[in-house]
Amino acid sequence: MAVIKVHVGKNVVDDVLLDGDFGMNAIVNGLKRKLGLPPHQLVPFNLKMGNFSYNKPLGIIPNI
Repeated sequence: MAVIKVHVGKNVVDDVLLDGDFGMNAIVNGLKRKLGLPPHQLVPFNLKMGNFSYNKPLGIIPNI
């Protein structure tokens, strides 16, 4: 695993873990707004969490 610096719009996030495995990152809507990310696209699926509950994500953020 490696640590990199990520640029999101005009924001820079240091010490981001780079994982070579397939994965999905989740952020809260407030952080998405603060980072100035584009509107999300709706998704037709639910996520099964570690405690076996299901959650419906608000959507995915398109590549920027």
